[in-house]
Amino acid sequence: MYPFIYVMSSFNYWQFFGGIALFVYAMNLIETSLKKLAGRSFKKFLQKHSQSSIKVLATSTVVTALLQSSSIVVLMVLSFVGAGLMKMPNALAAVLGSNLGTTLDSWVIALIGFKFNFNQLSLPVLTLALIGLLFFSRKEKISNVVNFLFGFALIFISLEWLKLSLDKSIYVFFGDLNSYSYYVFIPVGFVITAIIQSSSATMIINLAALHNGLVSFESSACILIGSELGTTLKFLIGSVNGLTEKKQVAWGNFFINLITMLLASILLVPLINLTHFFIGTSDVLAALVLFQTIINLISIILFLPFLNKIASILEKQIKGKNNNNLVSYLNFKENVLPSHALELAKQEIKNLYFHTIKLNKMVFGINDKENESWYKKFTTIISESYIEFYENIKNLQGEILEYLSLINQLEITLQENAERDKLITIVRHIMRSTKNMKDIKHNILDFESSGNDKVFVLYSDLKRMELEFYNDFILCIEANTSIEKDKIISLITHNKNEYNIAIKELLQLVKTGEIKEVESVTFFNVYREVYSAKKALILSLADYSGIEVSD
Repeated sequence: MYPFIYVMSSFNYWQFFGGIALFVYAMNLIETSLKKLAGRSFKKFLQKHSQSSIKVLATSTVVTALLQSSSIVVLMVLSFVGAGLMKMPNALAAVLGSNLGTTLDSWVIALIGFKFNFNQLSLPVLTLALIGLLFFSRKEKISNVVNFLFGFALIFISLEWLKLSLDKSIYVFFGDLNSYSYYVFIPVGFVITAIIQSSSATMIINLAALHNGLVSFESSACILIGSELGTTLKFLIGSVNGLTEKKQVAWGNFFINLITMLLASILLVPLINLTHFFIGTSDVLAALVLFQTIINLISIILFLPFLNKIASILEKQIKGKNNNNLVSYLNFKENVLPSHALELAKQEIKNLYFHTIKLNKMVFGINDKENESWYKKFTTIISESYIEFYENIKNLQGEILEYLSLINQLEITLQENAERDKLITIVRHIMRSTKNMKDIKHNILDFESSGNDKVFVLYSDLKRMELEFYNDFILCIEANTSIEKDKIISLITHNKNEYNIAIKELLQLVKTGEIKEVESVTFFNVYREVYSAKKALILSLADYSGIEVSD
């Protein structure tokens, strides 16, 4: 136990954990800046070359290598699949390519990062980057270039920290694992990557430990094998509340990496011998990266011919409701009478109301999690975002409109046709409401963090009025069969009065100088959009309840 206690007392925790945090932050900084500098170009390039599995494999490898992020590429692929722009087999090919593309970072770090002292380069670059951030933060393109340089400098600074902190300190993390079979390090690599959520960071730790002679080459190879699977967890977690296609790609990525991990574990010794055959035993860092590259190449050779079959299995086993997990009533494959189809559409619109209310309340940070189970709360926190939920609702709106358009192809009466047109109008009203609220989300965030007390008070009042309106509106939806015309008129009148009072109060604050004119312009726009969003919902409810009112 003495060596362990000695290492525990001498280990520089802050330098080690700071190095990991700094590396992950630097990688995110580089990813974000590159995405903003050329994200659309790369996206169009990937989309253009997505016609076949071979093309998308090569393209995703190149794009991942240039962007230095498999996450960005996988997210692009998910958006293509969800929009119907890329088939599932090609999406899986893109995942294989992104896995191979990530090895470029490892090659650069292994061949350069551990063989040179980059303080002489990184510190001047860091200084220039910080100066650039001070003077060019408002110039978007220059700011993105500066952020890239900033991240580049931080990567090599973090690398120096890790190299220094890991000196004779591996026992703090692995204890006496070195005395056991090196296969024990496979779950170690999986756990580290699952916690850090960055296979690149795990690779850095792995290379640093190997560089300092703290683990054997075989142990490092096993850590690498485990990390290949650990990096898939973030996509699995992120797909919990996502579209069906997103779940299929995430699970496809997981199973491909799982099988690759098992195969690499079985063939560990032959693969290591193959690596040493090409590089030898003198440069262990390059050998480890070659080992990683060989594993990904084997994965490509193994799975590429069977992607159509794998995609078919995923589509059969992981199903959603019409490819949208928000759809509850529609079934495009079921042949029903027009009257029944209209009733199903009406029930789905009621479902759409509840989701739309939840979405609009999210703009103000209002949630309804008090009565949810702990599991639902957890999955919502880690996976649900406003943008993704907004896209899901847009898809739900599109599903309803498509379903209603198909009803027109059936033999329907004039009355049924009028009912169908009314339902289409209702959906369009709801669509307008969601769009109105989305357009002001960034303004609401600014109000929420404003240092002006008057601005914050106005924001708080607006948030309170929104909560009251939607709580009242939910009651109306639940009682739609018995709702009276007077209630609809009351909602319209109350919405208009609130808008007029808010505008009058705002003008008074501008007059007294308590709110700047620039801020007032933003508030005018927000009030107008909020008013329009609620008005659209009220008009849709009137149509839904069969009540005629004037705008």
